[in-house]
Amino acid sequence: MPKRRSVPTPTPKPESGSVERLAYSITQAAEASNLSRSTLYAVMEEGRLHFVKIKGRRLILVDDLRSFLRGEVA
Repeated sequence: MPKRRSVPTPTPKPESGSVERLAYSITQAAEASNLSRSTLYAVMEEGRLHFVKIKGRRLILVDDLRSFLRGEVA
């Protein structure tokens, strides 16, 4: 039986001058959490996920999304 070689997992290289993200759009939060946009809108409506609205745009703070995913109350 041949030996299996481990394949190193590629790590993304940070872009030069990149800035730490503080908030996600709904689409970005859905991608980051592997939840649908519909699910995020539903839990925001239920008050279980906090968001901010700036000029009509909903943003989810990174810390709020992490807290929600850990099951912490908003």
